[in-house]
Amino acid sequence: LGITVVGDSWADSNAMGAKYRQPKDLLLDGRNEHLLVACSGTGELEVYHTQSNRKLACVQFDSSLDSLARIGEGWIAACSTKSNQTHILKWSKESLQRVATIQNSHSPVSLLWDADSQNLFTACLWSRRVEAINLADELKAWSKVEFTESSLIESMKPDSVWDVSLAPRKMICLGDGRGLLVADSFGRDLIVLDPKDGHTIVSHDFFGTSLRGFALQDNNLVTLHAMLNEFSRTDQNEIHWGVLMANDVRLIDVGLLLKERGDRIYVGGRVNPVGVPGNGAAEPTN
Repeated sequence: LGITVVGDSWADSNAMGAKYRQPKDLLLDGRNEHLLVACSGTGELEVYHTQSNRKLACVQFDSSLDSLARIGEGWIAACSTKSNQTHILKWSKESLQRVATIQNSHSPVSLLWDADSQNLFTACLWSRRVEAINLADELKAWSKVEFTESSLIESMKPDSVWDVSLAPRKMICLGDGRGLLVADSFGRDLIVLDPKDGHTIVSHDFFGTSLRGFALQDNNLVTLHAMLNEFSRTDQNEIHWGVLMANDVRLIDVGLLLKERGDRIYVGGRVNPVGVPGNGAAEPTN
């Protein structure tokens, strides 16, 4: 796996002909100096300098790249939906070197790194699985190795493979070992898994679809999602005023999410619209 250093501008990336790169995920380094861009269409992992917009490097994979995760200082995970693999790379500024490949179930689409447990979680969309692998020992061992382009790439398998009741995509660890939150990629299902054995702690029929962009703020879960009102009419008035469809940022108390059921999980929460009539916003995607 080699690194191709290209020219000094964004436009130089098309010097060899137009490509449908389809950027799918972004990842900044700790100092916000370098930006990684995963391109699903071409399977390229590009490195840009954020201050000058210079494209510093490009790593070409066999197929798509769909999700990135920082898995410790100087290490990156990148999953490919088409090849059903997750690649582990050593990252130092513009230098990228693949050191290992994890063989996943069908269609891995999202990665999540839990720094506390040193587990890398992978959501596999169409196989309806969540996979986990602990990399604590490997990261310690790899940190003592000087990798080169001719270094042997280690092949690995997940430690745990959990079948789930939904088509998973977005995930987040709720902290303090309280669970791994997993959302359905399309519908309203939301589940919390035990991060040790994968059994379902609680499940919810969430008031929204296409859940994206999980984050934790204090003891609140923050999520971006779409809203589709099944009782609304598809006429101009209800479309214009966001009655039929809307996009929202919602805050939910994590404690209520784990203990309560139904509408009670939204008590004390908050909903903020994304876009307003006349100045709308596109629906959440990836």
